[in-house]
Amino acid sequence: MSWYAFRATPSWFWSLRHNIMSSIISSLKELHRLLAGTSAGFASWRMPGQPEPVTIVSTGGCQTLPDVLPGDQNSGFILAPFLPGKPASWLNADLTFNGFTFPEVAVEKYPAAAETPSSFPFEATREEYLTQLRKVIARLRDGEAQKVVLSRTISISFPNLTDASMLFHELCRMYPDAFVYLAGLPGKGLWAGATPEVLLKAGDGNISTMALAGTRKVGTTGYWGEKEIAEHEWVSRYINENLEAAGATGISVTGPETITAGKAEHLRTCFMAMLPQKNLSALIRALHPTPAVCGWSKEKALKIIADTEKYDREYYAGYLGPINSGGNTNLFVNLRCMQIKGRKGILYAGGGITAASDPEAEWEETVLKSSTILAATGKFLNLAYS
Repeated sequence: MSWYAFRATPSWFWSLRHNIMSSIISSLKELHRLLAGTSAGFASWRMPGQPEPVTIVSTGGCQTLPDVLPGDQNSGFILAPFLPGKPASWLNADLTFNGFTFPEVAVEKYPAAAETPSSFPFEATREEYLTQLRKVIARLRDGEAQKVVLSRTISISFPNLTDASMLFHELCRMYPDAFVYLAGLPGKGLWAGATPEVLLKAGDGNISTMALAGTRKVGTTGYWGEKEIAEHEWVSRYINENLEAAGATGISVTGPETITAGKAEHLRTCFMAMLPQKNLSALIRALHPTPAVCGWSKEKALKIIADTEKYDREYYAGYLGPINSGGNTNLFVNLRCMQIKGRKGILYAGGGITAASDPEAEWEETVLKSSTILAATGKFLNLAYS
């Protein structure tokens, strides 16, 4: 072998290799399009009332957590499924970006992830859902449970996986008081949403949570109905009892009050307390899933949901959010959300059913709740393809 074979590799080679293996980006849209569908996991979120989002990139992809929270002090983003006992997914904050735009930076090009399975959850027609509702109401009238949250899916065409960034931007614009997110889970597609419901906020020994239950159209006048008030009281009582059982002290309660979320109004009661960090996991296990997304009693409601819904909710009605971000943990209930798989978006919407429920009204409630994502998706599609 000649001596020339051992000479240092020319600088132009490394420059060329750098250009091939990375992209220069300066906006969140560019970052999303670079990462969507690849082996790198990512999460972007915009906290309620904040002007700018935060984005993390998990270069090692998505990890599975055996517990409700990570066991260390690493920063990252968690997505936990609806069903208790199933493992959560974790995205580690290996890279962090702030805002919708940022100074130019080179980001590695990651290989494509294994293809997401093409199966889609069962989508009930209007008549099928009304039949499910009638059967659930009959079981509640027989005393099997007091409340069950029944949900359904709605599928829409979604033009391109990499266009999900447009949806995130539109959700941020339309819903400034919601927790807005877009998360890419390698092999599991993308999830996006704008949820109004806090599961738990924690930092410096202080915690806060809320009961969010009872729904009606924006602009409805007069008093709330008995069904909505009873539904809200169940959730509030449940949260208060579990805070006490977890060892929380100094519990203060504010509400109920009426708040607006998109085209819907909800009853909300807020709780604040003090709780040691070591007790957080136990409290989350006790709270999730709350009666607002599951029913009461929890075990009986879960049984009826399993008997009735013909699909796995996956992350819908689970919890998600940033962990150890700026020293704080902020967990939200994954409502008003959509899963994006290939060229299809799957929306999830549900409502609390009691023995006094009217099937037609419950159907309309899911239509109202799904409008949060549908409205943003419609505007995004018009913006992107008009």
